[in-house]
Parts: sequence; C-alpha cells; structure tokens
Amino acid sequence: MPKTNWSLRVAKQRWRRSWHWQKTAGAAKTQRLAVSVPSHCALLAQPAEKLAQAMKQVNINRPQIAYLSGSTGRVLWQPERIADDLAFNMARTVRWHEAMVAAYEREVRLAIEMPPGAVLTGLTKKVMEQGEALSRCQLGLNAVCGIVAKYRRD
Repeated sequence: MPKTNWSLRVAKQRWRRSWHWQKTAGAAKTQRLAVSVPSHCALLAQPAEKLAQAMKQVNINRPQIAYLSGSTGRVLWQPERIADDLAFNMARTVRWHEAMVAAYEREVRLAIEMPPGAVLTGLTKKVMEQGEALSRCQLGLNAVCGIVAKYRRD
C-alpha cells in the first residue's frame, strides 16, 4: 500500500498551526513547500472546463498504444475519456504511484521525465525494480537518446 501524501494550502502565518495539526493527526513527515502555482487541485477547475470545451474541437482517435492516466492510474482507450483526462488533469489529484505500478505491470521498463525537473523520476524509481527511470534534465538529450537506442536493440 503506498503512503498517502497530502498537501494543504495555508497562509504563511498559519502554517505552524497546520504543522501541529498534521503531527497530531499522525503525519510521519511535514514539509513546507514554496509552490508558485496551484497545480492539480480544484482551484484550476474553471480553466480545466475551458480547456475541455476547446478539446471538443479536437479529433482524438482511439490510441494504438495504451494511454495511462496520471490522475486515475488506469489505462484509457476511449477518446472521450482521454480528452477529459487531458483537459481536467490540471484540476485533479495525481496518482503517480498507481500509474507507475500500472505501467510496470504492463512491462514498461523505461520511463523518461521531460523538462523541467526530476521529481517524478525519483518517485518512478521506487516502482521500477527492474528498469530505469531517467530525467532528461539530469542526463541531457544525448545520454537519454543513447539509453533509448539500447532498449530498442534489446
């Protein structure tokens, strides 16, 4: 069972009270994050709805390879569900662990995180016991291309 992570948005002045509440509720770890945008939460429901309306103008076909949703951790095949997932991803909780478990169960053994950052790479490495999780930011394009070529040969 994966550990559950929670995020709270609280004013800077109230963070200490929030920290005490989290510890009392049994949190193993609390960490203050400097977040510049309210990603993956209900605050982005309105922009997500606008994107969903715009997506209605886009023709999406059934994929030829599995589309794995980061917000459900499940494979989606229906174009309308994929469009919904793409549009509303910004307003939904990310279930990265579940998504990577689903990928690993489907024999995915190489995951490449595109810029910016490497946070998801670290989370993916915990799941990919027999495989690789790479960050393009950390390795550079040539190194990542070399590793992809190696996987294609194997």
